[in-house]
Amino acid sequence: MMKNGVFSSILLVVILGLLAFSLWQNPNRNTCQDWKTVFKNDKQGNTVYGSRVQLVQAIRNGCDVKIAWGSQRNERSIEHVSEPIWLAIQNEAEVVAYLDAQVFIPKDKPDWQPQEWRVKITTGGAFDAIWLNRITDTLVRNVPQQHTMAWMVRCSNAGEKAIPLFRNQ
Repeated sequence: MMKNGVFSSILLVVILGLLAFSLWQNPNRNTCQDWKTVFKNDKQGNTVYGSRVQLVQAIRNGCDVKIAWGSQRNERSIEHVSEPIWLAIQNEAEVVAYLDAQVFIPKDKPDWQPQEWRVKITTGGAFDAIWLNRITDTLVRNVPQQHTMAWMVRCSNAGEKAIPLFRNQ
């Protein structure tokens, strides 16, 4: 009777081990390796890597998109990566993305009016940042900029031909 209990325990451990290994080996799991840079532009919007066409196709295929940008001054640099909350394809040539609004109150100014930071980014290198006063709903400042940006996608069907919304091709 003891042998059956030991055998059952060993069999259970083996089955659970195989199950865990098969889940770990699942090619559909989300990993960093699933993200692929498909387009990169310089500050002037010139193509540095990839193509806008591939990015547009991936968006039309429903792929997840992330955008990376940053700046470097002297020996200091910063890089950001964000998933847009809204994307638009303009005239088959330009992608426009809006980022989720960020609300902040500086720690050193607790009586300061809360502000909201919003950003519009384009494959043309435009990075329009605005700050709004959340209490008065007024513009605090607008800082249009140009940035180098990398556009990444994660999708199993990114290479498939996507059908434009206004054409039956």
